[in-house]
Amino acid sequence: MCNFLMVRSRRTALAATFLVPLAGGALAQSADSRSTADIEKENAALRAKIHRLEAEKENIGLRAKVDQLQGHRPVQTAGAETAQVVPRPLVTHIETSAPDRTLVMADMPMKAAPIPVPYYSWTGFYLGGNIGYGVGIDRTQSSNSFPGAVNASAGDTVVTPAGAIGGVQLGYNWQGRSNGLVGFEADFQGSDQKATSCTHSCINVPGTGPGTGPNSLTVAHNLDYFGTLRGRVGFVDRGNLFYVTGGGAYGHINQALDLRASGAGARFEASGSASENKFGWVVGAGIESSLGGNWTAKAEYLYMDLGSTTSTLTGVLPAAVAQVTSPFAFTATSRLHDNIVRAGVNYRFGPRSAPASAYDAMAAVPPPIYSWTGFYVGANVGYGFANDHSQVDFVPAAFGTSDPGTSVTPKGVLGGVQLGYNWQAGPHWLAGFEADLQGTRQDDTACSSLFCVSQTAFGTSDTQAISIQHQLDYFGTVRGRLGYVANNTLFYATGGAAFGHVRETIHVNFSGNVTGQIIDQGFTKDLAGYVVGGGIEAALWDGWSAKAEYLFMNLGNMSNTLDIGVNAPQPLNSNSTVRDHIVRIGANYHFGAAPY
Repeated sequence: MCNFLMVRSRRTALAATFLVPLAGGALAQSADSRSTADIEKENAALRAKIHRLEAEKENIGLRAKVDQLQGHRPVQTAGAETAQVVPRPLVTHIETSAPDRTLVMADMPMKAAPIPVPYYSWTGFYLGGNIGYGVGIDRTQSSNSFPGAVNASAGDTVVTPAGAIGGVQLGYNWQGRSNGLVGFEADFQGSDQKATSCTHSCINVPGTGPGTGPNSLTVAHNLDYFGTLRGRVGFVDRGNLFYVTGGGAYGHINQALDLRASGAGARFEASGSASENKFGWVVGAGIESSLGGNWTAKAEYLYMDLGSTTSTLTGVLPAAVAQVTSPFAFTATSRLHDNIVRAGVNYRFGPRSAPASAYDAMAAVPPPIYSWTGFYVGANVGYGFANDHSQVDFVPAAFGTSDPGTSVTPKGVLGGVQLGYNWQAGPHWLAGFEADLQGTRQDDTACSSLFCVSQTAFGTSDTQAISIQHQLDYFGTVRGRLGYVANNTLFYATGGAAFGHVRETIHVNFSGNVTGQIIDQGFTKDLAGYVVGGGIEAALWDGWSAKAEYLFMNLGNMSNTLDIGVNAPQPLNSNSTVRDHIVRIGANYHFGAAPY
């Protein structure tokens, strides 16, 4: 009760200190004929001083609570019946446990601690699923033998098993207090990747007699499933993880060989296949970003090498086809390489991400949510791998056709610049456009089907070996973008127009009655088509962002004709598709970036 009376007396004295001059001033002003409005204005200023003193007292109490969180005991006076807290000097900054955080204490009333921002921790087990697309580049060396025929081994052809993939992954991350992260991941994928390529196409095989028809040898590949066990090393920027990965891989591959021959009105077909589990290695990189809570989304590229596989098909050509009973052998050895692009989601087990401590929770200052609206400019580097289906045919068709064709796979590094504009409608949705120009060193040469001509054609045994080279010198795109923004990260789909400068070189090597004749002819085309894709772009700092992106580019078809005749015209037609898969990373600078 005594303490209560003492507090009341202090407040009465404090009010008197300000109100007595007020009363006197009011009488004086009345005597000087001052208006009531002037008196009320002066009273309002005095009441504001009183409120400021009360707010300062409340701040002292809040600072005492902060001292308790820091482990300091209140300073008490001695000799009184009840200890009183001696207020510390007014401070405006208190250093926190993290060197990059500062608690700002204003000199105005503060009713509650700042809203804490979760410190996103990647540590823990996670489980997720993914979908994507795979393109194999399986270079195949094949040979066949017939009685009286040359060994038709012209060089590498390419089988390109391509198709959708999907599966699940399980992993563990460990993140220290810094931005570093290490972990592991295991995944299992179902695959629909398959393709067939013609390795040899012959007409009138030497030694089989007159009247024989066309003969073709094909190789087919199916990748049924595969899996990987990889380590991950990454860099963390709040809710974004940029990582590289690598480890072991396995897969189930099926290689099928097929022979089709005809002659004298008869047809013969033989086929065989071999399936085996192959083991190898895998490397890649990706970006993973928080969606909120314990959910994350990722985009990833992997390159997988499963070693090689060899298959042999043997049998006997019937006399009706070969005029004489003839044994044959067809052998193919393939090196198994796969390019994998996929997107997925993960759920991390454990508690939701939270501040590192109670004090950090009070001290945390929310990072600004940036608006993506405005122009930006940037640069990128990446890798391109094409799958250009190629078919080469003689005219007239009686001399041979390479149906079902083979593939040329120009691949290599690329790099370029981009310019774009974003318009963000609300906190989450975004639309915009982007234009880019890329230089590239994508190049590849593959052997087309081998054509064999018997003595009945030109009076001696001839062999024509034909190879096709494709080069992509540069390309560009103009695309729209539509995206979703979450936690300063943009998830987007993109599509639009594309153009590219393509070169094709046809190489023909004759032997036989046209001894040593070699023909090389190049063709250059500017092609236009379309491009689609998607990516993840993460805001970093001061207007900068980083992105990872996948694009599929279709530049249409390219047809060229080469005359290889000696005494008479003999056109050779080449027909190729131009399809490119592009994976790249880049950085953008956004002009006028500001909090949303």
